[in-house]
Amino acid sequence: MAGPWRARIVSGGLLLLAGLVMFDVPAAYSIVRGAPGWLALAVGLVVFPVMPVAWHVWRERARRAAIAEAAASKTKPKPSKTTGWDRFAFRLLVVGVVVLGALIALDRTRVWRAVRHNALWMIPQTVEPLVPDGKLLDRVPATAEVVLWLRDTDDAHEVLAHVAPTTTFGSRELVIALAGSDVMVLERGDAHLIEMIQPMYKVFSRAPTAKLVELDGGVRMWATSGWPAMPSRATALIELMRRAPETAFLVGAARPVTPTKKWDGVSGAVGWLGLDHGVLDAVGEVTGKTPLDTLALLKEAETELAKARMSTPMMFACGSASAGAITFGTNGVVFRSRATIALDQIRPLFQCLDREKP
Repeated sequence: MAGPWRARIVSGGLLLLAGLVMFDVPAAYSIVRGAPGWLALAVGLVVFPVMPVAWHVWRERARRAAIAEAAASKTKPKPSKTTGWDRFAFRLLVVGVVVLGALIALDRTRVWRAVRHNALWMIPQTVEPLVPDGKLLDRVPATAEVVLWLRDTDDAHEVLAHVAPTTTFGSRELVIALAGSDVMVLERGDAHLIEMIQPMYKVFSRAPTAKLVELDGGVRMWATSGWPAMPSRATALIELMRRAPETAFLVGAARPVTPTKKWDGVSGAVGWLGLDHGVLDAVGEVTGKTPLDTLALLKEAETELAKARMSTPMMFACGSASAGAITFGTNGVVFRSRATIALDQIRPLFQCLDREKP
């Protein structure tokens, strides 16, 4: 008896593994295509267990009805060479081959990406908040209205390598601060942004002249003369940055220092770029002063997106072909926009856009 039971346990384990694959692959594929978690869960459950179980129950009921009809008519039923377990295994495998085979045939690239990067999508992950502890941030004045921080992380290097694979990038950290017409750039490493800005600034800007200063620790500061002589730390902007996750490698924050029409209805904004399981994630959050202000931002964003789709349809076609996605949403007084694209699709996206140029 040990032999048959051992074989049944092994076959049961293999079928359970097949069922998990049938559940997970379509669900992970849905995540790659931009579906929310609840929809991905529904897709996975339909493929397994709903489809094979429903098929099995329907066919077994029909089989029992046929046997009962044969018994009532005193006709000897044809003996079955398979058990109910065998028949369920067959039906499960047929559903798996049809569904997974169709996905692979129609969209092999995204299926492979789903398996690589989203196979464990159903496991909640704790995302640590960003700690804005960069020493360059300490030099940003409190009068700044906008600050942008490029962190020196492995994710930043990986993204840059995909965008410009023939270029060698070393260590770099960069902070840009803005206040009206005043600009401040702080950098260390091989960022070399100051060299790019200086000639353009001299040609186009009417603001006060800018000065380059070499600071301790290999830090270079290039700033216009409109900043206060004794600046205090831009604490409010830096606190906004804490809303970004620790995985973000490019973070920006903005807030109104003095009330202006430009900031009407808005108390602050933060945005970031991050890399999550091979997907480049661009998120922007704007905090309105009231929920009505936030809803107005949502309506404006949806209107502008619809206009952009009409005016540049090929750009969105390239984005869709590269599995890019754009979503909007609100939560109380916070309006959030999000754009995602797989890292290995960035260059194909650029190539598609280049081909579609008139």
